Amino acid sequence: MYEVTNAATGAVSFADGGTVTLGAVNNAGGVTMTTGSATGTAITNTGVVSIEAGIINLAFANNDGGVIHVADGVTGTITLAAGAKSGACRLPSSGLTATGFACAAPSTVVTHFLLGGTVEDIGAAEQTAIKKVIAEGAGVPTSAVSLTLSPGSVLVRAEILLKDDATATAAENALSGANGILENAASLQAALIAQFQADGIDTTDLTVEGLVQAPPPSPPGSPGDGGGGGSCGVGCIVGIVFGVFALLALSALLFLFLTGAACFKKVDGGYATGKPGAAGAAEAAEAA
Repeated sequence: MYEVTNAATGAVSFADGGTVTLGAVNNAGGVTMTTGSATGTAITNTGVVSIEAGIINLAFANNDGGVIHVADGVTGTITLAAGAKSGACRLPSSGLTATGFACAAPSTVVTHFLLGGTVEDIGAAEQTAIKKVIAEGAGVPTSAVSLTLSPGSVLVRAEILLKDDATATAAENALSGANGILENAASLQAALIAQFQADGIDTTDLTVEGLVQAPPPSPPGSPGDGGGGGSCGVGCIVGIVFGVFALLALSALLFLFLTGAACFKKVDGGYATGKPGAAGAAEAAEAA
């Protein structure tokens, strides 16, 4: 059993696929688990704990001021001591048994950028290097950063989980402000090249094609758009409702016109009596 004290500037990673047993954990920095299984007791967290994959049996003594992120697909149990503070956390809706938590949703900072190449070019080592760059630029532990990669060329979505809005605002300003790594594409590329080289990763084909203010929309029927061609906002809903009512009104007026139940007068070619349909035609014939 390992007793772990991780300072605010520290980072602990479990990635060897084995089994680890922890006791009396005090974490103020970042803890990341990407595979294997972990058992921990008496965990006090004021930093960021990110469980990306694996099996866990973790008992937290407190998460006051901390962030816990457990990804979908992780199984096992996670418990919080009675009367303890839940802090901020994001837990999967299935597969994991959570007890004692009444979490606030973490505050988030999300950015998108395009890298040259294909998704297959960005392996585990490259993703770790990208996370390091984003985390250092934001002033947060690497465990606070998660990535999603999509084709075209490589659309990188980086999400940072933070304990509150004030911390999120500070991180956002650090990233995109003057001399921030997201000030422009050149700044990000320089930071990525430096980190890749420090980690022994080839940078020959590493290019940042641009920063993306918002991700491109999903094609109709693609995953993520509800399978129905995209979401419908307030304007869209109002348009649909107006269109339905207009169609109903038009149908009703046409019915009334044909049945003689309403009185219309056409400007051109109408009947002088103003009656619609067959009744108007008959009276017009008599008048002639």
